Amino acid sequence: EEARDRLASHEAALRDTIADLLSAIAERLGRRFTIPADGAARIAIAFIDGAHAQTYLEPTMIPPGSLESEFLAPILLGFTEEIPASG
Repeated sequence: EEARDRLASHEAALRDTIADLLSAIAERLGRRFTIPADGAARIAIAFIDGAHAQTYLEPTMIPPGSLESEFLAPILLGFTEEIPASG
């Protein structure tokens, strides 16, 4: 239980950092998330974890990093919208 709590705390801090980074990147692109940034971070982490699993299972078919580089940005962009021009 103690190990789980420590890991959960570490994961929460990491997720907060990723959420902040994703929000900053979206803003630089003139976009904002339509879901909570925490949710976008969870989606990114889950996708990367799954991509790593696929690479381990089929390393010759799915080179390391290939799924992330091809699909992560489009997936996350699907949860954003343009920031309306002000004034």
